[in-house]
Amino acid sequence: MILAAASEYSLAIVLISLGRFDEAIGHGEAALRIAEETDHPFTLFLGWLHLGWAHLGRGDFVRAARFLERSLHLGRGWQFVDRTPDVAAALSHAYALAGRTEESLALVSDAVEAFRARQGHVTAAYILLCAGRAYLAAGRIDEATNYAREALALARRHGARGFEAQASP
Repeated sequence: MILAAASEYSLAIVLISLGRFDEAIGHGEAALRIAEETDHPFTLFLGWLHLGWAHLGRGDFVRAARFLERSLHLGRGWQFVDRTPDVAAALSHAYALAGRTEESLALVSDAVEAFRARQGHVTAAYILLCAGRAYLAAGRIDEATNYAREALALARRHGARGFEAQASP
């Protein structure tokens, strides 16, 4: 990972959580420029992921999907197994909000399966939250509720207050 890019997309994450999406996108684009200049696969993978998250937070689901698709494709090609479920879950969320529910459900199902295969995943609650959102968008309320409850319990167990806030009713 290229540290200069990591600094930029770390800033993007903080700014996303503050709702400062334009600034987050600016830092995400800076990270991506660094990644492209160095042609470092893992840094590109993370750059597209974080820029996708920024556009997702802003509500631009089509643009978010484009970045997340590139990240997922690269992640699968390079077998970044630890992080591809995160990307698949985020892409599922973007697809769900863009009305692409069948694609969303297929992606999130794979992400949840990957999470369950290796417990202790750092962003497991995020994956479960995305699953809940995808099922909610598909009108499958009971499944959405179950994922949300599981995400909330997991976030509380791990002290992940940000995910806990997102999962709380």
